[in-house]
Amino acid sequence: MILRKGFALLRRMRLALRSAAMRAYFRTAYPGISCAASARFGPRARLRAFAGGSIEIGAGCFIHDDVLMIADGGALRLEAGTHVGRGSVIACKEGITIGAGSQVAEQVTIRDHDHNWQGDAPLAEQGFATAPIAIGHDVWLAAKVTVTKGVTIAARSVVGANSVVTRSLETRGAYAGAPARLLGAPTDQGNP
Repeated sequence: MILRKGFALLRRMRLALRSAAMRAYFRTAYPGISCAASARFGPRARLRAFAGGSIEIGAGCFIHDDVLMIADGGALRLEAGTHVGRGSVIACKEGITIGAGSQVAEQVTIRDHDHNWQGDAPLAEQGFATAPIAIGHDVWLAAKVTVTKGVTIAARSVVGANSVVTRSLETRGAYAGAPARLLGAPTDQGNP
């Protein structure tokens, strides 16, 4: 029992030290990145802000291993208490906000842009179409969800595994499918 508590304490201390080192690195390497002192990071989390982009990580956020967050000219904001699961990708060229207490499971993709595709010009030269994404507070995006540009997801909604969100989900509820559609809304039985 004492040994188990000792190992748990060592793990928490190692996470705190690693997170402090990563926050210092992000601040030094990318001036557009700001992290609350209580934000924690897995050892292989990668944050990049360039071309005037910014990333703001709120208090109590936890960014797991192998997460990639890129702000290429856009503003990416995670509010307090948001968790981003292992292997997720969040790429921002205009604006992405994820509300407080939201849970992003593993291998979720959130991108506020996609490639233009018109005429005979090479694809690499055609640029991007962008539109901001707003994810409300206390939202759960299950494993392997994809969220596309221009989407708003209502607060306290749940999006099922492997779903593709291509249009706004403006009513609190449970969604699933490709494209995601409303499966049901909660009944208010004393829940705010």
